[in-house]
Amino acid sequence: MSNGNRPIVIEELAALAARRLVCPELFFWRTHAGAEVDLLVVEGRRILPIEIKTGAAVSHHAVAGLRHA
Repeated sequence: MSNGNRPIVIEELAALAARRLVCPELFFWRTHAGAEVDLLVVEGRRILPIEIKTGAAVSHHAVAGLRHA
C-alpha cells in the first residue's frame, strides 16, 4: 500500500465507524512539535487513535504520536 492510499483507508475506517458507533467524530491530530496521529475516532468520551502505516514493520518513531494523543 502506498501513502497515496491513506485517504482510501481513512474513508473505509470512517464508513466502518459510522456503521458500528453512535455519532462518531473523526479528526486528524498534530502537536506544534510535529507529533501526529492519522485518525482519531471519538465517540462520547472514548477516543481511538489510529496510525496508518504502509510497511510490514513499524518503528517506535513511526508511532510516536500515539504516545501524545
